[in-house]
Amino acid sequence: MNMASLSPQALRASGRPSRQTRGKHPYAAPRPHKRATEMAETMREILYRDGNITDEALVREGYTTAELIEFGHEAIQAMTRELSACGQPSDRVPAIIEKAIAAAPWIMPTMASTPDTHTMRLAWRDYCTANAAHRIDPWVSQAERCLCRLKIFLGLLPLLPREANTILQAVAAALKRRVPA
Repeated sequence: MNMASLSPQALRASGRPSRQTRGKHPYAAPRPHKRATEMAETMREILYRDGNITDEALVREGYTTAELIEFGHEAIQAMTRELSACGQPSDRVPAIIEKAIAAAPWIMPTMASTPDTHTMRLAWRDYCTANAAHRIDPWVSQAERCLCRLKIFLGLLPLLPREANTILQAVAAALKRRVPA
């Protein structure tokens, strides 16, 4: 029997799959509002021009406070998706600090436009191993070893020197809290 010769009503009545296609995935994220998409593009331009995004800069670009409240979060998410590689979110400095303090080998910090290479995985694993050793035996030399391994890993990411130093200082402070006085 040829399936193409059957009518759609006969296909449904017989329990066979329908040829009808669904327009979109039912669990897919909704498309951002048009104004949120415009705001995301403006935020990207401000980020490249000024280095950071402020509410005042968005107001100067013509957005109202109500629009900032209504579409701000959605625009930030859209901008983050656009700036990240392959649609995966990329980490900013605070997220990298959290992941470096947690030091879980399966949660490696990622940056936009940085491929996940074997070298990066090895460097992150070495840092996590050093951090685990520091948790077991917290002494100053172990902390220095952790910071050295973290510095090697951060050298593989496209970070500014001041961002890498900020991360190192935050992790050093966390490691220092572990060392008994």
